[in-house]
Amino acid sequence: MKNDTATRPAVPKTLANLQPNECRWPIGDPQRPGFHFCGAHKQDGNPYCAEHAALAVTPSRPRPVTYRPVGG
Repeated sequence: MKNDTATRPAVPKTLANLQPNECRWPIGDPQRPGFHFCGAHKQDGNPYCAEHAALAVTPSRPRPVTYRPVGG
């Protein structure tokens, strides 16, 4: 996956300076100094930029059948 750091803001984005059109992907531990949000331009209808939207979606996988009808 492409890491497009050119679209990232120079100043780390916190809740205080995060704009409505900026990616809300959290970076770091919220309880430690340096915690911030991605802040890159987000995709329409998505809270994340293209890179983080792709990370947020996990493909489905087949599940084993756990229900078996009694008396078939």
